Amino acid sequence: MKLLFTRFAIPGTFLFLFGSCSVQDHLVPATSQQCKIADMVYQSSTIDLKNPKENLEIDGQKIEIGIYAHEQYEYDDQGRVTKVSYLPTPTQLKDVRTDRYEYPANQIVHSITYPNGSESKSTATVNEHGNTVNPTSSYQYEYNSDGFIVKSTFPYSWNKQSFGDGVAEYTIENGNIVKYTTYQPQSGLKSTTLYEYDLSKPNLPSIYWFAVKKSKNLLTRMTLYYGSSPANGSFLFEYHYTFDSNGQVKRQVEVDYTYAANGSKSRTSVQVIDYTINCKE
Repeated sequence: MKLLFTRFAIPGTFLFLFGSCSVQDHLVPATSQQCKIADMVYQSSTIDLKNPKENLEIDGQKIEIGIYAHEQYEYDDQGRVTKVSYLPTPTQLKDVRTDRYEYPANQIVHSITYPNGSESKSTATVNEHGNTVNPTSSYQYEYNSDGFIVKSTFPYSWNKQSFGDGVAEYTIENGNIVKYTTYQPQSGLKSTTLYEYDLSKPNLPSIYWFAVKKSKNLLTRMTLYYGSSPANGSFLFEYHYTFDSNGQVKRQVEVDYTYAANGSKSRTSVQVIDYTINCKE
């Protein structure tokens, strides 16, 4: 089974040569208050809802949602994730596993223990920006001085042929990713994703510090369309939040819509994540 490094990073990585900079310089930054996600419960309106957990009112309608995943996290004294427990849910009573992470110099060792007792292990190198790297990957990355990916190339297939000249570009403004475009020269296929944020709220804490760098603020809207404009249709993802008494995110509600070329709007799904976030000085 493929290990989880690819789940939390953009597929493929670019091999960087190490200079005098140590990865230890790029770990979780020290702040006056460290907040970490301890627990996440995932719910959806699109799973088997024989036992829905609750009803939400969305667009004036009652929407049933049910749990499909539950994860708990543990960290070391540097704030790096060391253990991820995947807990049973009404839709997944079996096949629950445990992931563990160790951090020798400039590396991450990722181990998985499966329900039958078997284990698998992989080791990844991290680059000067703290991202995992794969020297055999066909993806190539360019970073800016703040550690954000600003450009990458990727492989794709077209007319039963394989090409490696796909291009993805990121636009960064004030520490936030505001635009992401992809282009496949041979097929002409282009996609654009636009991001909007609540600039008064910080983003959720990172769990996997070795994943691609996150935007600074809390995401409120994402719009995806293909071609040169959304005139032929688009996909809209709206994000709503509730907060605990400490101001940390307690719940994120994602409402997904589709816009047709004629301007009609239809809701396709509702996704919910409940968070437990612990903070310490």
